[in-house]
Amino acid sequence: MALSGGQHARLSPLPRRVADRLEKHLRVSSPPPGYDPRDRPDSELASFALPPRPDRSTAPEAYRNWLRAMSPPLVFPPRPEVLADMFAVLPTSVRGARFANVRSIAESSRNWSGGYVRPKDRSPVALVQGNWHVPSTSAPGAGAEYAMSSWVGLDGNDPASISMPQVGVQAAHVENPSEEWLLAWWQWWVKPAPDALQIAILTLPITIGDEIYAQVQAVGPAEASFFIKNMAQGVAFSGIYSSPITNQTGPTPLRLDVEGRTAEWIVERPVVPGHDLWLPDFGTLLFTNCNAAVASGAGGILTDLQLDCSRLIALHEWDDPRVRGRLASKPGRETSTAFRLTYVA
Repeated sequence: MALSGGQHARLSPLPRRVADRLEKHLRVSSPPPGYDPRDRPDSELASFALPPRPDRSTAPEAYRNWLRAMSPPLVFPPRPEVLADMFAVLPTSVRGARFANVRSIAESSRNWSGGYVRPKDRSPVALVQGNWHVPSTSAPGAGAEYAMSSWVGLDGNDPASISMPQVGVQAAHVENPSEEWLLAWWQWWVKPAPDALQIAILTLPITIGDEIYAQVQAVGPAEASFFIKNMAQGVAFSGIYSSPITNQTGPTPLRLDVEGRTAEWIVERPVVPGHDLWLPDFGTLLFTNCNAAVASGAGGILTDLQLDCSRLIALHEWDDPRVRGRLASKPGRETSTAFRLTYVA
């Protein structure tokens, strides 16, 4: 698998409308060199578009994850004069979960494998956090095009969900022309907006074996914080995006809010225009430090959400000509904060 960086023929610059929208609605963190967020006031963290500090008394697991991520080494590449120069558009797209009816100990999906949690009392989920190591990938068959996105995010699991902020890493191999990439990306997926694009983060280097920490947090009704750090290299991306996208499914445009229904830790089989890509052989992937938090009270105080009641999702490939409905990714719970995904050859 090729490494990140360099020129990619299948990646494209941001469309002008998207670039203009990001300039207006995305704040990217670019604190001075050597900046240490751990002892800085909350107002200063917000001014640098950094994730808010969780309360260590009400959300101790969230606080521990945040503290670990904010510890040195922590490097934010300088913000370019033109913000769009930090990004490119991936040719793939990700979607909400597409579930299938299969007899299994886990729920079954055509495009997702992983786990999710839903509050029993319907409190809004405001934060999702997790770590994983970037696996080596290989084609599941001779000459096969493939792609795999590993990510954390909020929502998208329910059929009625139309909003899903997410951040993660993608490995892919495509043909015509032949190309491979391994890149960090973020997205606020919207159903059915055509320009809710998977945006590659060109300033964040990724290599096989690197440990990744990622989190997404609702910091306002229509505002989300995206944070991803290469723990092995200490390089991070942090941004706060105020969503200007509206729901176009009805006659009256509506503001798109963070729904807060579910939190997810997912390996996904993306698509390209015209067809699905195969899920590559990724061996195993272990999500660790999996934590979600719900917002409660007038101030939106975060409270850790236990993962013992989380649900697992297996991925079945229904378009595989060898075995229709073949199990491709099998989940298994390791602890209350970790689960393993295993590729099934």
